[in-house]
Amino acid sequence: MNTITKFYDIGDTGVSVARVEGQGGSHLVGIIDASYQDLVKAFGEHMSEGDAYKVSAEWDLDLMYGGAAISVTIYDYKTGRNYLGAEGVDYEINRKWHIGAAGNDRKHAIDFIEMAFGYKISVVQRHDRGR
Repeated sequence: MNTITKFYDIGDTGVSVARVEGQGGSHLVGIIDASYQDLVKAFGEHMSEGDAYKVSAEWDLDLMYGGAAISVTIYDYKTGRNYLGAEGVDYEINRKWHIGAAGNDRKHAIDFIEMAFGYKISVVQRHDRGR
């Protein structure tokens, strides 16, 4: 069962966020270039350490805009020291974040993330499956 732990609006972007525990089941839809500090400012501290091997920081969120809502996961993937050893980077300085979504949410996940950041982030890669 999913549990909403916090709900709030992100500044004047028009995007609302619900932090959701127990979401899971997402698939990669894109990669963004953003600082950990920017993610924390928008979504609060990361919610889990993922599997503590391939993922060391993860957010499970429902994003709402204009009556539409989607579920997304933001996570570092295979970039941390727990996976790469000395060659890895701590999540606090990581800038490569994977965006995951499932089902129909895949179509708009990156768009919602860009809106949440006021289009001030860079989309490094977009996987347009389902578009």
